[in-house]
Amino acid sequence: MARKLIVNADGFGFTHGNNRGILECLPAGVIKSVSVNANFPAVAETPKLIEQFGEVSVGIHLDLSVGPCVSDAASIPDLVDENGTFLGPEFSRKAARGQIPHEQMVRELTGQVERLIGLGEIACHPGYPDETLRKYSSMTESRLKEVELFKSDALTRLTEELNVEPVSFAALDRSLPGRPDSQGR
Repeated sequence: MARKLIVNADGFGFTHGNNRGILECLPAGVIKSVSVNANFPAVAETPKLIEQFGEVSVGIHLDLSVGPCVSDAASIPDLVDENGTFLGPEFSRKAARGQIPHEQMVRELTGQVERLIGLGEIACHPGYPDETLRKYSSMTESRLKEVELFKSDALTRLTEELNVEPVSFAALDRSLPGRPDSQGR
């Protein structure tokens, strides 16, 4: 039996150019998962992606560092500048100093999730920065905030409120008609 591989194209919705590149690659059949940035205008092309490639898993790329926010900017003042744009590298510095209120992150991430709810998976980057991560990624301190967020009860409560059940790809595969259940039947 062949080993399984999920190839995820990240950044749909970020720009029209990103969308075009991803849409052109999907027919080859290797990419089976697409992460959507909910906070950019090109997210409006997501229904086209879903309509043309219904077999592809579509999920959410949570973003607190680049581009416009989806929430009312006045409700998340520590995350955005005066134009409602995320702070870029400054986000990581503020997060490392503990200057990003948890409630503001939850408010914005909730808005992003609600914008794309029902489309599939959530892509995230929780982790503890170590020497290797710091060497290869600019996303270091923000990963700590994601660890905090995903360990908290806030997202659990949100999924319950929205009647959404977190599942794995394996669980989805077992739930499809004609597929064996968890007992191999």
